[in-house]
Amino acid sequence: MDLYDEILGRTARLEAPYILGPEPRTYAELVAAAEQVAAALRRTGIRQGERVELCFDVGFLFAAVLLGVVAADGVGVLVSPHWTPHECDRVRKLSTPRFSLLPAGRTMPNDSFTRPAPIRRTGIGLLAHPIESQPCEPGDAMLIYTSGSSATPKGAVLTRRNLDTNVRGINTYLELCPEDRSAVFTPTAYAYAVSQALTHALATAAVYPVPDGMVRPQRVTQAIEETRLTCLAANPTVFKALLSAQQIEPHDLSSLRVVMSAGQFLEWDVVARLEAAC
Repeated sequence: MDLYDEILGRTARLEAPYILGPEPRTYAELVAAAEQVAAALRRTGIRQGERVELCFDVGFLFAAVLLGVVAADGVGVLVSPHWTPHECDRVRKLSTPRFSLLPAGRTMPNDSFTRPAPIRRTGIGLLAHPIESQPCEPGDAMLIYTSGSSATPKGAVLTRRNLDTNVRGINTYLELCPEDRSAVFTPTAYAYAVSQALTHALATAAVYPVPDGMVRPQRVTQAIEETRLTCLAANPTVFKALLSAQQIEPHDLSSLRVVMSAGQFLEWDVVARLEAAC
C-alpha cells in the first residue's frame, strides 16, 4: 500500500482538521473531494497515464486534485496560477495534457475564454482537451517543470514510488505527527508544495494555507502566533523575508518545534537569527 492508497483508504481520524484558518476542512472532506475528482475524470474518459493539468494555489483544492488525479491513474502536470500566458503555453505544448483541473469559475492564464465544467460539491472545475497524446508510463504520478537554479524549465517525471519514498522519509526524520500544524505557502508548481501537501496528509497533520505568504511574510508569522503552528518550511530567501517582517511587526514564534530549510545554501547567520526569533 503506497501513500495514496493509505490516505484515500483511511477510516480513522477522518474528522480531524486538514485545513486550518478562515475556511477549515476535515480529512473526510479531503477524501470525498479527491474521490469526486477521480470519478469525474473517469466519466470523462481518462486513460491510464494521461496527463492532467493542475492550476491551483496552496490549500484544500490543491491537495484534493493531487490525490484525485493519481486515484484515477492520471499524471498531474503542475502549473502555477501566477504564471504568464507564455509560460503556461510552453508547458502545455510540451506536456500535451488531455485534461485541466482548476478552481470552478476560473480560467487558465493562457485561455481566458474556456470555462471548466464544475465537479459538484468540490469547488473544482474540469476541462477536456480534444487532443491525442502518448500516455506516460505505468506508475508515473506527476510531471514538474523545473529549471534548478537557472535556464529554461524542463519536465521531470515523479513516480508513485518516488513520492512514497520521499514523503515517508521526510515524515520519519521530522517526526511529523497528527498534532503538528504547519504554514504552507510555497508556489504549487514546485515539488516542495507537493511534498508539504502529501507529508501532512499521510501523517493526518494540519496545514494553514497562506497563498500570498511569499510576498506578505508577516501573514505567515501572524498565522504562527495566532494558530500556534509547530512547523515551518521554506528556503533561505524566504526566511530572510520572514525575519525582516519580524523586525517590523513582531509575532510570537515560540510554538515552532521544526524549522526546515531547502533549495539554497543556508548561511549560519540566518540559522542564528531564526533560533533567536523562535
